[in-house]
Amino acid sequence: MLDVWQSEALLRRGDIAGAAKGFHRTRFMQLRVLFFGETSALVGCRELFIESPPSVSASMVFSRIVDQYPTLSKRKLHLALNQRYTTGDEIVSDGDEIAIFTAVSGG
Repeated sequence: MLDVWQSEALLRRGDIAGAAKGFHRTRFMQLRVLFFGETSALVGCRELFIESPPSVSASMVFSRIVDQYPTLSKRKLHLALNQRYTTGDEIVSDGDEIAIFTAVSGG
């Protein structure tokens, strides 16, 4: 069975039959993605909502976002899950909040 993101790629190419294999049993989660500082300028918004298949890690979601917004790949970025810094290994849940931002300095 294809994962949802693979099915999504097939749909973009017009392969509806191939894409349908990945959709019939998948229940999507909704995630809130926040962009701070320079990342919001690169993406063109401060917030977006994405659908994700279950049992994916924060880093997998992050990779998908970078694939959609390649200008992000040129920056050193940090990731937070539900307002806590993350390594990306955590599995995301429906309704989670992912924040993407550049290095923060303070004093």
